[in-house]
Amino acid sequence: MIDSQSICPDCGIELPSDSPQHLCPSCLLKQAFVSHTVESKYSPISPPPSPEEIADKFPQFEITECLGRGGMGVVYKARQKSLNRWVAIKVLAPERVDDEKFAERFAREAQTLAQLNHSNIVTVHDYGETDGLYYIVMEFVDGVNVRDLLRDGKIEPTQALSIVPPICEALQYAHDKGIVHRDIKPENLLIDRDGRVKIADFGIASIIGTCSEVSGTPPYMAPEQGTHAKVDHRADIYALGVVLYEMLTGERPNRDFTTPFQKCGTDVRIDEMVNRALEREPDRRYQSATEFRTVVETIAAPAISPPPNVSQPKRGMFRRFWWMFLVMIPVGVLFGIGAGSIYAYVTPKKYESNTIIEIKRPPGDFTSSVSLSTSIAALSARETLSDVSSSLDLEQRWKLNEDQVINRLESMIVASQRRGTDLIELKVRGSNRVDNMEIANRIPMIMQARMSELPDGKMEFVVHEEATIPENPFSPNIPLILTTAAVLGFTLSPLAALVTIPLQNRIFPDRKK
Repeated sequence: MIDSQSICPDCGIELPSDSPQHLCPSCLLKQAFVSHTVESKYSPISPPPSPEEIADKFPQFEITECLGRGGMGVVYKARQKSLNRWVAIKVLAPERVDDEKFAERFAREAQTLAQLNHSNIVTVHDYGETDGLYYIVMEFVDGVNVRDLLRDGKIEPTQALSIVPPICEALQYAHDKGIVHRDIKPENLLIDRDGRVKIADFGIASIIGTCSEVSGTPPYMAPEQGTHAKVDHRADIYALGVVLYEMLTGERPNRDFTTPFQKCGTDVRIDEMVNRALEREPDRRYQSATEFRTVVETIAAPAISPPPNVSQPKRGMFRRFWWMFLVMIPVGVLFGIGAGSIYAYVTPKKYESNTIIEIKRPPGDFTSSVSLSTSIAALSARETLSDVSSSLDLEQRWKLNEDQVINRLESMIVASQRRGTDLIELKVRGSNRVDNMEIANRIPMIMQARMSELPDGKMEFVVHEEATIPENPFSPNIPLILTTAAVLGFTLSPLAALVTIPLQNRIFPDRKK
């Protein structure tokens, strides 16, 4: 029997098992896939540059079409040639290129998005400036935005309520990092072909409490955004309330708006939820996106039928020894901690030595991603590891042949880009602390020697932090092991009680007639 929740109420087809929030991808696209461009009184009037006009500025991309534009810039669909993937390139509005304040805001959008890694937030791949144009390379979302869905009026309440929770989840993630979106509106809420909801355009986001500039889209701005008062995460909750009201009624709320129940006959509980989200005083709104999400999911959830009548359990050994379940909880936790302590004690200790390296490029070379990834790969290449083995005489020290030494080095070395910087973090993990330090410091020396043999103008490896002999092991993680063991002991305590109770019943049989 097919669950009624797995059937689309509009078209009657069975929803995919992994359909997020019970959204029907076919119906969403059918409602709005005709166009992605939304015209409004806030749209800029100058035409955007054609793909052909900017193609020579982005030789690493094949720009195919202009997806649209807003107050911040123009968005193009492009294929990244090196990785053969589709991306969206956002270019600063041409009439804003000479506006230093606007250019600074554009750069802030990229830096802000680079801090966010969430499935419901559009991912930023790269950003920079080329020939006077500031740009951001973003994830391409193949689908529609909520404005497209609203083109024909309101959205069904079930669909509207299912769109809100993933937005709340993404906003809470950003708010926890101190980032406020400040421009939640239908155009910035995207839905891909699989029904996944994503938030785009954090261009006017700011660290909570540090930015007082007036910014946003007027119909969706919280009252405090129209002044120079402090704006925090509750402004996003107000804007999402406006979007939800618009999805339910097809109109934006005015100061004395009619409730969704009066206007459309929706669930009366929705009125209280919308009214609170649209409170003019921030202290009277929902105080977190998580709180808003919980209320929405409670209203959207189907009515839970009362459980069937359950007959009274028969008297027996479980009724006599029910207290064993309580006793086994501390016993299981203590046993788990003891077992975890023994495991942590006998497990071989591993130590980690870190070296921080910077790749310096010739002046005028802005190709960051390819050079950095190539350099990271070179640090752990077999040729490099062979030189390390020879220079430190590891074959003799470890009593292994050359291939065995290199294989062991490959398992010890981890090189990666330090997040948010152009620095490379080289980690060497092993049981010998001195070996770890020597290997971590020797690899940059070998790479620097190679670079010095190349013609002038090539990259240079600069060591920012040399590795030292680590004092404490990074593995095993004793707190994690003990916590996991305690949780496992707690989880298995009911099973231990089930095993113990029959034994107790045999030792102390019930003699009552």
